[in-house]
Amino acid sequence: MTAAARPLPGILRCAAFETAAAPGDGWQQEIPAPGVELVLELDTRWEVEVGGRRFSTGAFVGGPAAARIRTRARGPMRLVQVSLHPLAVPALLGVPAGELARQIVDLDAALGDEATRLLEQLDDAWRSGGPSAAASAGAWIERRALRPMPSGHARPSAPPDLIRALARLETTQQYLPTGTLATELGCSRRHLARRFEQWIGTTPTEHQRLRRLALATAALREHPTAGLAGVAADAGYADQSHMVRDFRALTDRTPGATARAFAVLAD
Repeated sequence: MTAAARPLPGILRCAAFETAAAPGDGWQQEIPAPGVELVLELDTRWEVEVGGRRFSTGAFVGGPAAARIRTRARGPMRLVQVSLHPLAVPALLGVPAGELARQIVDLDAALGDEATRLLEQLDDAWRSGGPSAAASAGAWIERRALRPMPSGHARPSAPPDLIRALARLETTQQYLPTGTLATELGCSRRHLARRFEQWIGTTPTEHQRLRRLALATAALREHPTAGLAGVAADAGYADQSHMVRDFRALTDRTPGATARAFAVLAD
């Protein structure tokens, strides 16, 4: 089953998933996201492969990666998956998203003792169903983002030029070359690239690529029978063939195959 939680600042998507039986031995190709993923697994362990590098973990934090990502659950699963905007990461995890790039980090390592308390809270909420667990995860994120910091400590804060750069990229449908974006901001390409590497975990070009992929994926999840040309245009691709190339490169499947998989899940 799948259940969406209410939208919250910094959360791009929050959903609960469950399987009653152990999955097969096959790997699941995932769709890389433009932010950070919290996979709050309650039951089983996972193998995760990011750009050919393999990790073994339970509940985990998945950093940004413009690469193919595969996962394999080792048994029946119950989890809440939260997709976070990269600028929400410092307030929640205490580090910029760039420090998590292409990494899979155990939730215990990311949150310490709070990881156990969070998973126990979700386990209790799950007794009322996946939607309650997803809502509980969203409420925890909201509280953590607003928590007071200890005396003498400050949350990492993204610099204003990076915030302006992201706002520019996320309000335009057209691809912006890094040089063009840097000129608009009045900085050098190198400066802008360093900002993205530290705070976003990808280059400006990779962020745009992942954002287009996320927009197209969201559209196909919501409307699996939508025309692919329209989906490509709305997501900011130059044309449908460009979207197909990106899907093949990053997910090893076509947009059409992705839409059919969403249609099966919706039945």
